[in-house]
Amino acid sequence: MIMNPYKDEVLGIAEVLEVPIGNLVFLNIFYEMSRFCTSIVAQTEDNKDLYHARNLDFGQLFVWDIDAQSWGLTDALKKVSVNINFFKNGKLVFKGSTLAGHVGVLTAMKPHKFSLSMNAKVQPDLINVAKWYMGAYENTDLQFVMYFERWLFENCDDFQCARQKIAEVKLLTGAYFILGGVNPGEGKKTV
Repeated sequence: MIMNPYKDEVLGIAEVLEVPIGNLVFLNIFYEMSRFCTSIVAQTEDNKDLYHARNLDFGQLFVWDIDAQSWGLTDALKKVSVNINFFKNGKLVFKGSTLAGHVGVLTAMKPHKFSLSMNAKVQPDLINVAKWYMGAYENTDLQFVMYFERWLFENCDDFQCARQKIAEVKLLTGAYFILGGVNPGEGKKTV
């Protein structure tokens, strides 16, 4: 069900960790079903520094823990959130944040090039996820949002390329992207 080239990675992780493949497939589609995140990109007045920040305020469809004053899912995800450096031929390509076992990225940055965070629209497109699960989108170019973000960092080298690809992509579920560059004025929200 997971599209290539990510399918092979998910199968490999399941095999090495001896985890049921269904568990990893669920983890890899989970963000398509439930997400709430917030990001901001801001530049200093002198245009010397650009700040790109985000939180992982997951909670939609899940239970609020009154005692902990937190979403139960948020607390669980704190334990599996990881920062990963992606290398190719021994050279750092980009850095990303994701969930252990997920082969896509939530937020990433290509040093001295651009940064990107993905945030959810208020209503997840659960019908599209259900259709995908039933095989309706097997031969389409619809992308999972976290896989697309990883692909973007593997294939774009600057803000302009990233902005263009975001404008062209067809996503399985809706998302907002917050894109930051290295030049003055390179901060953009795209839907």
